[in-house]
Amino acid sequence: MVSGMLVLMLTVSGVPDSWVNRTAYLESRHDRMAVGDSGKSRGAFQISRSVWEHYSTIAWQEGAHNPREARRVAKLILKDCARACKRDGRPVTFANVRFYYRRGGF
Repeated sequence: MVSGMLVLMLTVSGVPDSWVNRTAYLESRHDRMAVGDSGKSRGAFQISRSVWEHYSTIAWQEGAHNPREARRVAKLILKDCARACKRDGRPVTFANVRFYYRRGGF
């Protein structure tokens, strides 16, 4: 029953906030000013420019360091990663969603 509830939650409201928080922790320990991958990833969620530009009209150099906008974008990316799990027949778990996230999303 728990997995059914999780699928419903993902369908209705995106991804659990705990997944968003956990992603920021794993990517940067919640450091909104983080710059990684030799400058190719920015912010608490370590989002690359090409992925960022798919989800936001705010410039990546500034927006990825803005806590509110970066969180909004990360939630959208995680939601698309959950859709990719479903598309590929994988269970929608944090580990599987993170697999897609670490590879640039969808």
